[in-house]
Amino acid sequence: MKKYQTIACIIFLLIQTSILIYFHNRFWSAADEGQLAQVAQRVTHGEILFRDVHDSHPGYIHWLNAFSMRIFGEDFVSLRYPAAFIVFVEGCLVFLLFSSPSPWLAVVAGLCPAVLSFVHYPGPSHHWYALFFTALIAVVLSHTGLEKRRQSFGAGILAATVFLFRQLTGVFVFMAVISFFLLEASEKRKTKLKIKDALLFYILSGMILAGMAFYLARAADVFGFLTFGVWPMLLAGWILAARSASNKDVGERMKCFLPGVAAGFLPLLVQQGLQGTLGAWFEDSVIGAFYTYQNKIPWNYDYAVLWQAAWQNIFAPQSLVQFINSLYWVLLFSLSVINGILLLVYIKRNEAKTVSTIALPLIASFYSVVAVHFQVPVYLYFTTGLSAVAVLWWMVVLKPRAWIQGLAAGSVIFLLAVSLCCHAAQPLTRSIDDLLSGAKSPLVRAGEELKGKHLWIDPDDLAEYTRIMRMKD
Repeated sequence: MKKYQTIACIIFLLIQTSILIYFHNRFWSAADEGQLAQVAQRVTHGEILFRDVHDSHPGYIHWLNAFSMRIFGEDFVSLRYPAAFIVFVEGCLVFLLFSSPSPWLAVVAGLCPAVLSFVHYPGPSHHWYALFFTALIAVVLSHTGLEKRRQSFGAGILAATVFLFRQLTGVFVFMAVISFFLLEASEKRKTKLKIKDALLFYILSGMILAGMAFYLARAADVFGFLTFGVWPMLLAGWILAARSASNKDVGERMKCFLPGVAAGFLPLLVQQGLQGTLGAWFEDSVIGAFYTYQNKIPWNYDYAVLWQAAWQNIFAPQSLVQFINSLYWVLLFSLSVINGILLLVYIKRNEAKTVSTIALPLIASFYSVVAVHFQVPVYLYFTTGLSAVAVLWWMVVLKPRAWIQGLAAGSVIFLLAVSLCCHAAQPLTRSIDDLLSGAKSPLVRAGEELKGKHLWIDPDDLAEYTRIMRMKD
């Protein structure tokens, strides 16, 4: 087994490293990367975040980008090195998680964060750091050998860190971690307790259910709800209705988790307090972000339209390439559904078993709701890497028949191949027809005028922003 693990590890590292090196400087999201680079540049030159520079992000992404720019130079590509590295580490964590039960499945699963997520938006986005720390939480909660107090404290620090990279993602992660604790605390009890004896359990589970319902009512349409939102909602509802745990059992977890959360927030709060910008930080990152999250983007798609068109092309394709790409999109949308169904069925049939086994798919189910925020392919891609890993993890947990395992692994390999060949590093503004046909835009090297001489971008973007820069001069 060790021989196969070593070979699988070498293959995985070679493939993942090659992919990240090739794609790290391809693609460009002008609005997002320009804004992040501008803030990083101003912070690098001595301006104070939330006093001289205002932004709705909590701060970690800007300090990390400023640090990267200071080390690697004032270039768009400089900001991408930490993001590519963190995705590399995430892939290695996934590989290690799978390597003992199945080295070859570990190769497939380990490539998912890079190929089904990062290569579609290989920029310095806060999403990649939030995703990494979310995956790290799943690993921590899956570790049965870790002392419960340390596990809870560590999960608190990591959940706070997710929030300080992206607030809304952090909220979903908090819901997932607390749901995990509630399931774990209640697994020993088969009889319902009196409300007063399980008040903390009911308050927390009720808040999760109400919070998720509130968000989905505001942000999701019917398709988004049924594809992404219904599964964590059903889980929260089932916990509230069918489980119970004493205040003491729930408190054992929360008394270590909450100090961990406080420890995660402490560095930023102290730093903001010392520079006198704590109020401005709260106004920008909490109040201001609430309104920012209600904005829409010009090329907002409708997931239901893309999904319906994909099914139509599967049954009446105009070419083999169109059939392959249409199947690709149907499978991508199916990942969160498959994970959600398996999660609900498993916890209902295996109530007495340890919850640590399903930490990964549980967290992935809540994380998939990130895709609801904007109905554009890139927001789907922010979640598909983790959802694909969760589906493969079910093959380890359930140990189904060999043909089912082969079908699952083969489907993910198919997604990896189509993702790289037809959709990686493509402009965000592609039409639905382009998405379903796999039509690719050629990329050209950007010049010094855009501070991205090592960057390969869409030629239309290059022409437009070169014109703007010349007008500025």
